[in-house]
Amino acid sequence: MNATLQMLPIRLFTLSSTACLALGLAFAVGSLEAAGELDTGFNPIVDGGVFDLAVQADGKVLIGGQFERVGGVARNSVARLNADGSLDTGFNPNVDAQPGYGAEVYGLAVQADGKVLIRGSFSFVGGVARKDIARVNANGSLDTGFNPPNVDGSVNSLAVQADGKVLIAGYFNFVGGVERNKVARLANDPVEADPKPDLSIGADPTAATGVGVYPPTAQSIALLSRRGAPVPLFTKVANDGLLPDAMRLRGSSGDNFFAVSYSTAAGNVTAQMIAGSFATAVMGPDDSPVTLTVIVLPNKRLLTKKVKKGKRVLTTTLRKTYSGFIEATATDDPTRSDTVRYRVTTAP
Repeated sequence: MNATLQMLPIRLFTLSSTACLALGLAFAVGSLEAAGELDTGFNPIVDGGVFDLAVQADGKVLIGGQFERVGGVARNSVARLNADGSLDTGFNPNVDAQPGYGAEVYGLAVQADGKVLIRGSFSFVGGVARKDIARVNANGSLDTGFNPPNVDGSVNSLAVQADGKVLIAGYFNFVGGVERNKVARLANDPVEADPKPDLSIGADPTAATGVGVYPPTAQSIALLSRRGAPVPLFTKVANDGLLPDAMRLRGSSGDNFFAVSYSTAAGNVTAQMIAGSFATAVMGPDDSPVTLTVIVLPNKRLLTKKVKKGKRVLTTTLRKTYSGFIEATATDDPTRSDTVRYRVTTAP
């Protein structure tokens, strides 16, 4: 092979239709409607060059480049935008270079588990030494378990295989002291992609923690309805898995003696029904749990009776029990579900 050709860097480009929007952007990021018109509702303001972007499964947008602020907030070379273009303030990897140099991020790749690989020209991520390649968790913190060997040149492209291993290509001859001519592959964690619904239940919102209960464990609660008063209880659904997914919820609908209603104050429930099924929007592993308020309403007309005692007529509440359930199921994998149960008993 011609010696000159051997010196040329190898560059791999895999651009989705969305990624193509990043080309030519220097000081702003924009999105286009399906018909090609500018989406005027998407207007993040970036104070430097944007070299690459990647879209997460939950619709959030990662951007990398050479910039210091996004929407007036400090963000060094990497940032994440919400689907509406606003800055995701909970994501801040803090990529930096040696004193006197500027950090640059040239490429981004989202793994199946939501972690993000970044490549560029930098020396630190989150204050920890990382040379040109790093991986951050879905919340933006450095994944310290991924520490690739030093590359003796530039890494111009990066891609994740289906099995999770990482391909790199560029202008280099050694990776970790081992000869690799322009292309190499790095070991990575095995791919785990399954979402895992996690339900909890409690008599008040703080008791329903909604964390760390998968695989499902039996959860139940018993409550009293004094004199037929409505009984509120609370459940929370979270995604305890590694991929974002929507969680479909269904619950008991009541009987002649008891009615059951469901509601939520959160904006990410797409439907609210007196009985039946409804679903959250897509939930990522780091998203806040959705709190669902359940009201069990005893039917006083059927659950009370009048008893005559001497000259007095007293109203007494019959003792009846209603048992119900709420179930959360991952829409991408119906075999993954979690269920909580409750029991409400009327008492005088």
